[in-house]
Amino acid sequence: MINAVLWILDRLQGLFRRLGADYLSLRAIVEMKLLMDTRRNRSTLGRSYRNADSSGRLWLVYAMNAFFSLFIGLLVSFIPSVMTGMTVLFTYLIVMVALTLITDYAELLLDTTDNAILLPRPVNSRTIWLSRLVHLIVYVSTLALSMVLIPAGAAGYRFGWWLTPVVLLLSVQAVLLAVFLTTLLYLLVVRFTSEEKLKDIIAYLQVGLSLLFTVGYQVVPRLIRPQLTNLTDDGLHTWHYLTPPAWLAGVADSLVNHVFTPGHGVLLALAAGVPPLLLWVSSRYLATDFTTKLTAMGSTTQVHTARKQSRRSVGNWLAARFTRNATERASFELSWLLTGRDRRFKTRAYPALGFLLPMLFVVLRPILEGEVSFESLQEGRMYLLVIYSSQIVMGSFYMNSFQSEDFRAAWVYDAAPVAAPGDIILGNLKAIVFKFFTPFYLVVSAGLLFVWGPQILDDLVAGYIFAVFVTTLEAWVKSRYWKLPFSQEPKTRADSGRTIILMMMLFFFLPLCGLAHWGASFVPGGTILIAGCYAAMLWGTIQSYRKLRWEQFSE
Repeated sequence: MINAVLWILDRLQGLFRRLGADYLSLRAIVEMKLLMDTRRNRSTLGRSYRNADSSGRLWLVYAMNAFFSLFIGLLVSFIPSVMTGMTVLFTYLIVMVALTLITDYAELLLDTTDNAILLPRPVNSRTIWLSRLVHLIVYVSTLALSMVLIPAGAAGYRFGWWLTPVVLLLSVQAVLLAVFLTTLLYLLVVRFTSEEKLKDIIAYLQVGLSLLFTVGYQVVPRLIRPQLTNLTDDGLHTWHYLTPPAWLAGVADSLVNHVFTPGHGVLLALAAGVPPLLLWVSSRYLATDFTTKLTAMGSTTQVHTARKQSRRSVGNWLAARFTRNATERASFELSWLLTGRDRRFKTRAYPALGFLLPMLFVVLRPILEGEVSFESLQEGRMYLLVIYSSQIVMGSFYMNSFQSEDFRAAWVYDAAPVAAPGDIILGNLKAIVFKFFTPFYLVVSAGLLFVWGPQILDDLVAGYIFAVFVTTLEAWVKSRYWKLPFSQEPKTRADSGRTIILMMMLFFFLPLCGLAHWGASFVPGGTILIAGCYAAMLWGTIQSYRKLRWEQFSE
């Protein structure tokens, strides 16, 4: 694949030179980045694949993407309208690419590890910026191909096989749109903010973008109505010209239905012209100070201030009251401090706060579309869906607390006179629960209480205990290969044990417990009984943590 990418770059070297890059330097940087990618462990996979062949790891990631795209392919094959089906497909593709960028941005575009090699050499800022952008596009394009190949085949089966290569070509534009729109926002921040504020802004911007694309994924399909299945020029609406997926869908609609109206011409012009325009703007006006600003991001720890010190006292106060011994308290305070100072932790974990937004659309959709009244909603138990979905947020923060860019500093655990390593894990767990999950759950609970009233208080308590219990469920099935907080490299974060637990939680255990809770809510005192069962199982997992020995933490 590397040779194929370099062959394409050689054919485009004139473009890169016109954009102000030194092509030979750019080619060498891109080649090295692609080579390092083949040796990088994928966080999507588990421990058993860390030492496997690199191509095997990549193929497994592609297979997982293809499996999830199968559902989009089925949807495309059943929608009779080209415009509607292609809008759904390209919305899915752009959202998935954008979320991939948000998740991996620190490693793809804003990575500072190569500054020590590149900055002392005569390589201009545009060359560095374009090399990062090319590497980013190649990385995302290979993932996007696995996402779109099955839906493109489904579109060809539904509307004609000649449409499949057209969809693949339009998918390239979709990837470019997602990449350029996302990078443009980041470069605007890099360009117009100070070095002191840059790190915090990048972290919170990633959270905001995650929420934006998550909400957009819910809004765009609701703009597509059944009466728009056979679009003509009169059927085009304002939102078609404002949403990039509709631009690309308009091109496919013109070719399939032979509709060449002024409205479709505008969509074609937008689809063909906006990506090059974004590339020119980012390279011409925003990339000049990119390298200088990026140097300021090399540190992952924030500067201490008096305000930060006051926040630390809150952690100390909680640690003194909710920890059992000195080891657990020290772990609590350490996790409290590191999660507040480590910006990489924020960029990895905070986007999980947006995962609950789709659930709000599911709960409120019947009211917004006039299908049921507010009183009818109060009589149902849709709040259980929100309660049990909130566990995803707890699990995301907890799993990310085991990763750190400074993971080599974890040698301090071995040097400290700690007899029970389980106390370290429990201290970290309690810090995550009190610092992140509890405030989040209180906000969610306030919203649910506003709709359903105080009669769901016992459900909220049961859901809170359940979220903490499921997060510790690994204690039931794991006997070896335990890790301590902040001791894992982010690139190799997932081991097979945690991957199995996460999959079981999402696809089996979580909905099963939610169904049991729903059934128990019809029985007087049933919810309290469910909460008691969750509390007993949580107590059991905590005892399992306390019995851990250092031998179980070996590789």
